[in-house]
Amino acid sequence: MKKFFLMLIFLFSSVLLNAQLKEYVLNSKDPYVYLRAKPSVKAKIIKRLKVDEEDENKFDLYLKNVEGDWYYFEVSYGLMDAPKYGYIHKSQVKLHPDSYVVNSKKGYVYVNSEPKESAEGFIKLENGSYVTKQSEEGDWCMVQYDNFDIGDAPWGYIKKKDLKKAKE
Repeated sequence: MKKFFLMLIFLFSSVLLNAQLKEYVLNSKDPYVYLRAKPSVKAKIIKRLKVDEEDENKFDLYLKNVEGDWYYFEVSYGLMDAPKYGYIHKSQVKLHPDSYVVNSKKGYVYVNSEPKESAEGFIKLENGSYVTKQSEEGDWCMVQYDNFDIGDAPWGYIKKKDLKKAKE
């Protein structure tokens, strides 16, 4: 029984630690983009998202799934509000301009707690993992590496040389 419990903990941790952060931003000439219950323009509108709100950091769009020309998103308003989930047509969004992909010669990187070699590396990200750059400090980038606000903080540092600009 103890082995079974440990195996469950390991599997759950693996799922969380391998989560991808693929953050998007609204990209529409219309003043609003609609979050819909199903992947159709006729589907019920769950939430009306104001296009300029995002520049003020009022919400984040995290891609969860793709169904044809529709993207299924988690719309996060921060820790205090429950996220909303729904579909937005791909023509209304674009990949966040500060999205990067881990691209290390080792095949992985550790996200450090501080921008220095001797800092504790608290999570391992494999090549191909998406992160969103928040700032730069010397040879380091402060990144958001997932969208789970449990356990370790979703922010940390990765060397610039181990990141490459993400493409749509």
